Amino acid sequence: MKIPLLSGPLPGLGHPLPLRADEGGRFLPAIVAIMTLLALLALAGALAVHRGAQAWDKEVTGSATVQVIPGPDAAEVGKRVEAAVTLLLAQPGVTLAQPLPPEAGAALVAPWLGELTGAAELPIPRLIAVSVDPAVASQEAIRTALKAIPGTRYQDHLTWLEPIRKAATAARWLAVVVLGVIGGAAVLTVLFATRTALAVQQDVIEVLHLIGARDGYIAVGLARQTMGRALLGALIGGFLAVVVLLALPLLAASAADAPALLKGVRLGALDWVWIALLPLAISALAAAAAYLAALRGLARLP
Repeated sequence: MKIPLLSGPLPGLGHPLPLRADEGGRFLPAIVAIMTLLALLALAGALAVHRGAQAWDKEVTGSATVQVIPGPDAAEVGKRVEAAVTLLLAQPGVTLAQPLPPEAGAALVAPWLGELTGAAELPIPRLIAVSVDPAVASQEAIRTALKAIPGTRYQDHLTWLEPIRKAATAARWLAVVVLGVIGGAAVLTVLFATRTALAVQQDVIEVLHLIGARDGYIAVGLARQTMGRALLGALIGGFLAVVVLLALPLLAASAADAPALLKGVRLGALDWVWIALLPLAISALAAAAAYLAALRGLARLP
């Protein structure tokens, strides 16, 4: 079974129809290039955020922090830290309970308060790094057990990741909306270009009808011409998008104040496959829209 749009030579490269170039069609590659660039950036952004969220989820799964609120007696705080470590290690699924030195808490607040000379005198909580096996450990059971030690607070790191998960979901839906809008705009642009081509080449089409050419044959010629222009624009837009996507990680890596969360935002091999397929999909969509628009327009001609 032959596919009409793919059988034979491509438009402008030996198609037998004597189709003239029209002003509307000349701008089609530039318009498609811009649309492809925007669509690829939206798709790549959604894929990168999704992959980054997966990396962050994998990194923090099974990790938690216990805060021990300090009191007036430093020795008493140390005893509570030791008791919390002993209690944590007795819980099923807890694989690590490592008390951190007091300087660790001061380092966490340093970005906001600066370097603290009297950090030991400030009521900064003592921290205990905890690692658990999610398949065995019960977060609620650990929280309940820690209530026996006054001034302790258990924080599962996954709760900090929830806003990032929501942002990743929102980014995916935003990309879907953007791709839908760009696809709709591309179809409307192709419809306009096809109608313009039919109007400009009406005399040629009348001659073709007189010598026996059917509407389907003429529509294939117009669709091939449109697909060639759309493919050229899609390849240009795809090339520009790849340049931007390759440059962004280099710029982020060179920035000293780049957020740490950006370290997990990367495109995988499968993501690049989707990026490579999108320009081809845009070209195919343009060809299909041109073919259907040409058939409908030819049916209205006398």
